[in-house]
Amino acid sequence: MAIVAGLLYGVNFNPAQYYMDNNPDASRNGLDYVFPHYCGIMLTSSVYFILYGMLARNNPQIFPQVTLPALSSGAMWGIGAYPLLLARE
Repeated sequence: MAIVAGLLYGVNFNPAQYYMDNNPDASRNGLDYVFPHYCGIMLTSSVYFILYGMLARNNPQIFPQVTLPALSSGAMWGIGAYPLLLARE
């Protein structure tokens, strides 16, 4: 799982970089891609959770004790990935 997570993290920002490299009208400012990138992550996570709820027949297993650590982990990842987008300019 760690190898898969590392591979996915490694290619996480490739679509924005590919767009910047191959579109002459694209903004060179990495900050212009932060909001759509994070919205895409939120939308994808929401779709996965909705599908899980449907497969679990509207009875998903949610562990309240991990909710706050999961949210804080996601916030820390978002804050840490923000400078990475700045560095890719």
